[in-house]
Amino acid sequence: MNILSFFTNNGIPAIGLSPMVKIRDVLTGLLTISGANMSEIGDGFYNYDFAGYNYETNYAIVCDGGSTLADAERYVFAGNENYIDDIENVLDTNTTLSGIQEDLNNPDQYKADISALALETTVFGIGIELSRVLGLVQENYHLDQMTYITYQETNLLTSGRIRVYSDAISVGTDFNVIAIYNITASYDGDKLQTYKVVKQ
Repeated sequence: MNILSFFTNNGIPAIGLSPMVKIRDVLTGLLTISGANMSEIGDGFYNYDFAGYNYETNYAIVCDGGSTLADAERYVFAGNENYIDDIENVLDTNTTLSGIQEDLNNPDQYKADISALALETTVFGIGIELSRVLGLVQENYHLDQMTYITYQETNLLTSGRIRVYSDAISVGTDFNVIAIYNITASYDGDKLQTYKVVKQ
């Protein structure tokens, strides 16, 4: 499993950092990774290959960009995709709108059914939000429509489109897109000045 984090310094993608990652087992509270180095990818992104990842375990993840960053930008927090699996399990219940019938002889049951539907709707919304977050850390993620400028024979990315998908099979197609983001970047020579990711 690849853990990807994005750091900024005064709102600008931070390069040249030496981030550390800690990974904790949510159930036991024990550290699985107590402080491992992350590798720089570029444009503020850093990666860690979590070779010991166990799909059946829930993890809490903290990436520390280092003391050169302000506290508000120093830490990136995440959890693994098992939380989405838990949400999907909740949604496998039989509570549906068509199944809710107001029973004048049993108003308590009616209230319970309405509450269950409200919970299902809320949980479904949380699941979509978590899927979008995972997409931005490059799970079921596709970047295209890139444009570049050339500086001293080097192509610098200035814009593009990120699409996040609900499943891996659809990546790169027009199907099952759950979010679209436009990215823009500006430079001073070959130095990145601004980098924006805006949801459509």
